[in-house]
Amino acid sequence: MSALRAFDAAAACLSFSAAARSLNVTPAAISQQVRSLESELGLALVRRQGRGIALTEHGMQLARSLEQGFGAISHGVEALREGERKRAIRVATTPSIVDEFLLSEMADFWQKHPGVEVSLTPGESYIDIVREGFDLAIRGGEGHYPGLHMEHLVDTRWIAVAAPKWIRGKQVDLQQLPWIANTNLDWENMLLNAAGLDPDHLQIVNLGDPRHTIRAAREGFGATIANAFIVRRDLAAGDLQAIELDGMPPMAYWAVTPPGPMRTILADFVTWLKEAFRREAARYPAEAGFVTGRGDRAVSSR
Repeated sequence: MSALRAFDAAAACLSFSAAARSLNVTPAAISQQVRSLESELGLALVRRQGRGIALTEHGMQLARSLEQGFGAISHGVEALREGERKRAIRVATTPSIVDEFLLSEMADFWQKHPGVEVSLTPGESYIDIVREGFDLAIRGGEGHYPGLHMEHLVDTRWIAVAAPKWIRGKQVDLQQLPWIANTNLDWENMLLNAAGLDPDHLQIVNLGDPRHTIRAAREGFGATIANAFIVRRDLAAGDLQAIELDGMPPMAYWAVTPPGPMRTILADFVTWLKEAFRREAARYPAEAGFVTGRGDRAVSSR
């Protein structure tokens, strides 16, 4: 292929020197490649003519074929690139990230990258992004995603939140609060247990759909466990009151992508995503003055 490419350049320029400049090699390298190709074919392809070269009949025949062939290859590569530029970025994430953050931020991305389609697929269930063909997942957790590439977005933490009407004094008995939780979900039971609460002995409002939990807490249905990033605006506005918890698992958000090369527009989206999370975290810094929660064990205030 390198010999054919060298001959194609020489045939287009009718000069070894000009062909060498177009391929960023030396004229001697072009001459050697063409001679090698002639030896392989057993045919003369070029002849010296003044300071340049001329094509033999066999050389003109091969040049026409290469022009078509390399043209088709170039067209195919460009079509592939153009298809990737136009293909939507498929993002798997949670409903809370979409509702409480991304929807209000996407206009900024589209202003910087007009015409780029982003398809958001919110869901509570784990999605195998490689098998399902997703470009990116925004996931919350400790950052253990074997076989996948991940980039840190923001640190947060688990807290309990409730409408101000449920807060009396500087300490709250968590066991006595009504709770909004879906105890059919293992991860919600895990968080309640980590907070020192026994789901079997709580007054629980089960809405059946985790997407309604934060709104129900705002409306005063009861307390729920949320991560501080998701409820940052509610805390700042005073719509929810934070109850500090101890012993909760680490929590951060990550941009998780399949292994292998990343197309340019996806890399641009990940870069924008990191900036958007950092900007939002700076706008709503770590909260102070949380009340203390007391469940089955004492929970200290930070």
